Amino acid sequence: MKKFQILFFAAFFSIMATSCEMFDEVDEMFEESGDRKIGSDQLPANILEYISTNHPKATVLYAEIDPDYTAYYEVELSNGLELYFDQDGNFLGLDDDDEEEESYKENGNGNVPQALVDKALAIFNGTVVYNDTYTENGVQLAEVTIQNEEGARVEFYFVQSIGEIYEIEAEKGPFNYEIEANADWIALSKAIELGCAAANSFNCNISEWELYNKSTRAFYEIDFANGAEVTVNAVNGDIISVEFDD
Repeated sequence: MKKFQILFFAAFFSIMATSCEMFDEVDEMFEESGDRKIGSDQLPANILEYISTNHPKATVLYAEIDPDYTAYYEVELSNGLELYFDQDGNFLGLDDDDEEEESYKENGNGNVPQALVDKALAIFNGTVVYNDTYTENGVQLAEVTIQNEEGARVEFYFVQSIGEIYEIEAEKGPFNYEIEANADWIALSKAIELGCAAANSFNCNISEWELYNKSTRAFYEIDFANGAEVTVNAVNGDIISVEFDD
């Protein structure tokens, strides 16, 4: 853990030393990613209340925020625990800092709450072929993979404590289906249409796609048959980036 922290902070300060350049177009749309330390007095009241109630003898050693992840707040306590909270201050999970490796466990298939399974099935109809829960970086996560009658598979990833999707991924087609994951987001077909136009591709066939729901933004990443990877803002359809394989 100490070795990891040394490497982490070395990388962090290296990034900070070079971050004075002007943001590119993507950075202008979104906040610059990366952790930022804050004082304990800057933590939301509900986080401080949670700590005082559940860890009354511990003090806050440090706190930081990362706007790019669901675990928006990370708080290290004097008792060796690292606590994780979302942007609204809801508790997500914890890590024991005394452990040599990052906390991770698999509880086996079939442990995902039925409400989350139903949520995935409402978005993509088919048969559940994989269903598992696990802990990563102190956050309780769930994965549900669904396969339709044509053999296409879509993987759904949830934050269990808040029941929210943080990622949807599909690498196995055919991709002749629709995905409408959120009423505030554009549908998959629209994202493919916009991405295909941005890539100047006459062939809009895709090889895989992902939909990321981060704390500050939601976006599609779509890989086209012509080697283009297009990132599309899932809220307004703006093209964030277009990259081609070398």
